[in-house]
Amino acid sequence: MELYQQLGFSDNPFSTFSAEEEKAFLNDIYINPLFYETLKSDLIKGHSRFILGARGIGKTALLLQLKTVLDKENAFTIIIDEFDGVPVKSNQIEFTRLIIERLVTNYCIKISKNPVGIRKLDRHQKEKLSFIIKEFFQTLSKSQYERLYNKADNYKKRNAIKNIWNYLFNRPVNFLISGGIEIVAETARKAMGLPITDGKEFYKNYVPELTLEQIEREKRPEKFLNDFKALKEILNDLTEIIKASGYATTIRRFLTI
Repeated sequence: MELYQQLGFSDNPFSTFSAEEEKAFLNDIYINPLFYETLKSDLIKGHSRFILGARGIGKTALLLQLKTVLDKENAFTIIIDEFDGVPVKSNQIEFTRLIIERLVTNYCIKISKNPVGIRKLDRHQKEKLSFIIKEFFQTLSKSQYERLYNKADNYKKRNAIKNIWNYLFNRPVNFLISGGIEIVAETARKAMGLPITDGKEFYKNYVPELTLEQIEREKRPEKFLNDFKALKEILNDLTEIIKASGYATTIRRFLTI
């Protein structure tokens, strides 16, 4: 008989070993490492950092703890832990595209909980956001949408007055209003009340060497954005839009090895 059975447990209470499985009580058991405050400060300032360590040493727990704290400080954070389609080497384009896709998709979900942020954007920012959504929003099933929506914390609703105001005037945006089986870019754009844009201005903005004739002639103009320089500009613009909508800063890259 196992020791845990002799102690009266039906299952081994110590068999759970991953931070993902321990989220419910991570705050109660986690002890910040010595470099925690420095790492947190670096991330808020926009510096990229690598976290290296053997399996089980606490890398994921550290990221989850940082995300929780940074979210409460009104930073916009995402953790990317799936890299399908990203090659191991020479991956600047694929990796940057992945960041944009995850960033804009999660932003749409989060901002839907507090749509007042959209009203803080000027017309050009709304048009640019509409374009980025059209090109990079990841199609979601209803179950994927609901999972992301339930995970999207909104720390802006902290007191009774704000809760009443948001309940009366800033009702959450429901992306399921289309009745379709998937949440697509057009659903998100319409639900958020963003203007329609054909994209010609933005294709030209991100790829200056293009001519309007080339854009109009191309049946798949999105291929023009498969360039690292263009993607980097789009990523920078997206982070500025997120900041303009009310977030203090954007934490957009976590990498663990």
